[in-house]
Amino acid sequence: MVACALELIGAQVGRELEEEEGGGEEQFEPPTGWEGFSFKAEVRRYERFLIERALKEAGGVVTRAAQLLGFKHHYSLIVLLNKRHKNLLHARSPVVPRKRSVIREAPPPRAVEKPARVVTILHVEDNKVVADALRETLQSEGWKVESCADGAEARRKLAGGAQYDLLLLDNDLPGVSGLELARLARRLPHRRRTPIIMLSAGDCETEAWRAGVQAFLRKPNDVLRVADVVARLVGQKN
Repeated sequence: MVACALELIGAQVGRELEEEEGGGEEQFEPPTGWEGFSFKAEVRRYERFLIERALKEAGGVVTRAAQLLGFKHHYSLIVLLNKRHKNLLHARSPVVPRKRSVIREAPPPRAVEKPARVVTILHVEDNKVVADALRETLQSEGWKVESCADGAEARRKLAGGAQYDLLLLDNDLPGVSGLELARLARRLPHRRRTPIIMLSAGDCETEAWRAGVQAFLRKPNDVLRVADVVARLVGQKN
């Protein structure tokens, strides 16, 4: 099975490279011997080769490279770069915060303008892949993200005095569920008006609305909508 896999990998890459004009690119070659061979390492090496090629053809744009690779969401490629292929981070274009879509009327001119306070989001999510991807997405908008993977710890944070402009909650959490956290926030005087988004794969939408959330999004289909919903809710709050 290993031999067949290696033969198929070598043949496929060879055909792809032969079709390209100009040549000169680094070619992926299967190993010539079995000493020290690792199937997992070879698959990772081929994975790196394809990601590097996609980034090059996409001009370093991660979203475009993810499309070339057939990923449904670009954050899947972001996670691969951050976790398994950090040596390819130089090949992606720098993360540039995009302009906010919320349109606000310009305030009257003042003699001294106070610096804008950074929006702070408490994100409670026990899935590290989702947490890392969303943190990078939200931080690219210029927002500060405080991640928490445990419901009980999140409850202590909510009861404390830290300033949070928005709560982004999963429901299935260790310790305390997202629904319980939403209900707690609505009972606390200093959290009563804080916008809450629940992003969950579970069937808890009705209970979430009853708990007092402002938006309910489903995993994984609505992940790419999170930044726009955050911008809308923070805009309404301010």
